[in-house]
Amino acid sequence: MSVVVKQKAYLADKKAFTSHLQVQALAIQLVKSTVLQGVIVMNDYVQELNLEDEDLDDEPEKPAFIPPTPREFIIRCQKHCIKTISNTTMLRSLEFLSIQYLEVRSAGKLVKDVAKSALRKYARNQSSLTAAVQIVKTGAKSSILTSVAIFLVEEIIALINVLQQKIKRTSDQAEKQFLQVTLVGLRRCGLAIVASAAGGAVGTLIAPGRGTFIGAFVGESLAYAF
Repeated sequence: MSVVVKQKAYLADKKAFTSHLQVQALAIQLVKSTVLQGVIVMNDYVQELNLEDEDLDDEPEKPAFIPPTPREFIIRCQKHCIKTISNTTMLRSLEFLSIQYLEVRSAGKLVKDVAKSALRKYARNQSSLTAAVQIVKTGAKSSILTSVAIFLVEEIIALINVLQQKIKRTSDQAEKQFLQVTLVGLRRCGLAIVASAAGGAVGTLIAPGRGTFIGAFVGESLAYAF
């Protein structure tokens, strides 16, 4: 669905609500989660090898690397896959609410595909530099819903953990831990918006479209890594 206002199409980049729940999309996400968890395990193993080759007499001894069992690895993959799908579902819900309750131009900016937008800007201006400058503002706005969706999913998970601890009475620091998660989530949410916009601009300068997507993805990933 798209809306044309003064010869400009809004909501043209809107995705179907259940597009990420199709069989092919779910299969791709499962493969991505499996590969990512495999990389994490391999990285831990490589770090263990590097530590063995260094002199660590003056440093505290770190626990030895213990590879996950096949069952543990599968559970990790499942958790990551479910969390990613939850993030996307939350994102589609926020997009739906934006379209329903916001003015069409505002909603269009929030649901815009930054890579497609970069291609349109480049085609219109015939300059990757101009497109990169323009994509900063566009990228920041288009990453708001994604960052908020991730934040909300993290908050829901943290709230569930707090309730479980309260019921089982396993911790007296539940509220403090929830507050810490919230503060970290807010910081990462803000950083992700800024980093995604900056990364998208750099990527657009190199290769509008594909470079924009890669740059925005890398910027957002770095924001959540710290």
